[in-house]
Amino acid sequence: MTQISQNRPPKSADDDVRRSLDEKSADFPPGRSPRMTEQKPVRLPDTASVETVLAGLEPHLADVELSAALNKAFPGFVFTVATIDDPYWCNPHDVVAADGTRLGDHRAWVEHELAEVGGDLNAFWNRHRQSGEKFAEWRGTTTFVFAPTGPGVADFVQVSLGREIEFLTGPVIEPDCRPRNVDDLFEPTWVLRGSAVETQQLAGPVYRLRGRSGGGIANPDWFDFVPRESRFFVASGRSSAAADRIFAHRHPRPRGSRACVTALELQ
Repeated sequence: MTQISQNRPPKSADDDVRRSLDEKSADFPPGRSPRMTEQKPVRLPDTASVETVLAGLEPHLADVELSAALNKAFPGFVFTVATIDDPYWCNPHDVVAADGTRLGDHRAWVEHELAEVGGDLNAFWNRHRQSGEKFAEWRGTTTFVFAPTGPGVADFVQVSLGREIEFLTGPVIEPDCRPRNVDDLFEPTWVLRGSAVETQQLAGPVYRLRGRSGGGIANPDWFDFVPRESRFFVASGRSSAAADRIFAHRHPRPRGSRACVTALELQ
């Protein structure tokens, strides 16, 4: 169990960075202090515990109960939720028959059906182009939940999540064009995924951890060493934005760019 502590490691070359962070914590403007409970947190969020919380959310209540569920699991924190407009989608994961019956994993189904016709792509195409079979995939947007851990600009814990919904997306094979190779069957490019495209929702929303191996959980104040990302907090503390907490500046990011705090998804 990770214990929250204000202890600092022995003096090292990183002390200047830590000192600057501590000085900015002391300078936090009156009336702008973060919302925190009077109860002292006893542990930081960890991957396994967060995944347990997410698994316990009912899809139809997930949006309204997310922060409350995290607050209950990690007493002493008050989590806030922020969703970023950066839609993404995952590879097809299921095949659904015309009558709504799930036929199994998408890749396994394609491999089986190809084997049934001896690997002949034209035969596969003719067999399924008018079958009404479709594939399902998860689509999502990035969601951050964060909570203050102290008065400083860098005193917060953040969890990077994906808010995902399962959709019945499109036909398993492009009906008007023969596939050029097997790879085309596994990564369908004939399906439109714009916001205006009509799709049928099958499940969700569900929340999943995102980020690097171990989950997108960041806590800048309790690293065993000062990583390069901490320089960001020092620079922020010396800028015109120093009066606000860093996560107060989160805005939808332009397509193709990276949100500044996303770089803190460290493990």
